[in-house]
Amino acid sequence: MALPRHLQNTFTPQELEFLTESELVRISPRYKFNGLDLITAKIPDMMPNRTMEVPLWYAILLKKQNRCRMFTPDWLTEDNLKAYLKKEKGNANAFTNLPFNWLELSKIYFTYASDEFRIDEIPKLKQLIAELKEVRAIKVQTGLKSIDEHYLQLDNLSRMEINEIRRFVTDVMGKYIQLKNTLVPEDEYEEDDEDVPMPTVGAAGEDDDEDGYENEGYEYNYNQ
Repeated sequence: MALPRHLQNTFTPQELEFLTESELVRISPRYKFNGLDLITAKIPDMMPNRTMEVPLWYAILLKKQNRCRMFTPDWLTEDNLKAYLKKEKGNANAFTNLPFNWLELSKIYFTYASDEFRIDEIPKLKQLIAELKEVRAIKVQTGLKSIDEHYLQLDNLSRMEINEIRRFVTDVMGKYIQLKNTLVPEDEYEEDDEDVPMPTVGAAGEDDDEDGYENEGYEYNYNQ
């Protein structure tokens, strides 16, 4: 069965979360049990109250069974997110250097390790993340105005943010290339005795919105 057009060149949020689950995170086991030697990862022997790194998917598995404590990322605090937001708002021409999968990680920790945060902390963190994502989205739309057929310079974008604009960027670049290939060099017109009018070509992205950016991705809902 063919995927919808808006998903053919993008990943779903679930697929991005799946990729993120391979990242190593810190845990503290509550029980002693043997490790595992897997194809993609080697799980060390678990010792109670000892800090160790394991793949995120394994940490989630243990957490569901109440067999470990998951340490939250250092950047996922109210003070750090406020600092990121202030820095993001203070520089209109650059993106703050956040973890490549910060959106997926925050969603996973809020879902599976909510007890590692204070009771009143998660709503504040979700609000800060939503504001941070909104500020960065405005910068993305501004940066898309400088796109050409060669490249688009948007440093420090996260994987989720790249995924949201991926199909739009590739489509526009393709239209630029098609437009460039339809233009006839001026010397060819000089050799022709007849006056041939230049072809009229519509602007790339006529069906897009007034900002030239149509988000074919999805909204990442933190309230789930």
